[in-house]
Amino acid sequence: MPDEELPALPHDIGAPEDYLPSTPLWFWVAIAVVSLAIIVIIASLIRRLCTKKAQPVAFGPDQYIVAQKGLGKLKDQVTSLPIGRFASAVSLIMREYLSHVLHDPALFETDEEMAVRLESLNRVPASARSFLLDLSSAKYARSQVDDQSALQFLEEAFAVLNEIRQSQSAENPL
Repeated sequence: MPDEELPALPHDIGAPEDYLPSTPLWFWVAIAVVSLAIIVIIASLIRRLCTKKAQPVAFGPDQYIVAQKGLGKLKDQVTSLPIGRFASAVSLIMREYLSHVLHDPALFETDEEMAVRLESLNRVPASARSFLLDLSSAKYARSQVDDQSALQFLEEAFAVLNEIRQSQSAENPL
C-alpha cells in the first residue's frame, strides 16, 4: 500500500467567514446613528458651556444711586423713627451697597463678624468701617427719637458712600 494514495478530503478547510452569518446592514446603520447622536450631544454641551462664559454681563441699576435714594427716603423719617430703628435702616442700606459694589457678604453677617473681617479688607475705607461700628452701637440704643444723631448718621452715610465710590472708581478706571 505504499503506492496507494490517501483518500482525498472532499474539500479544503475554508475561511471562518464562510461559516458565520454576515452582519446585517441595519446593525451598521444603528451603530452609525448612535455614534452620530453621541457626537451631536457632546458638541452641543461644549457649545453651551462656551456660550455661557462668553455672554456679556448685564449691569443692574447703579447701586450708588439706589443707596442715595434709600438714604433720601430715610431723611423724611428723621423725626418719626427711634434712633435704633433709624440706625438699623441706615446700616442695612450701607451693607446692601457694600454687598453689591464690593461683592462682599456684609449683608449676611453679624456686626461682630463684619467688623473683624472688614479690618482685613483694603477695599473698604477706614471711615466706612468706623461708621458701620457707630451704627452698630446705635442700633441697640434706647428707643427714643434723636433728630440730631439721625441727621449726623445721614450726613456720614452720604460721605461714606462718596468715599467708597471714589475708591472704587480709582481702583477700576474705565
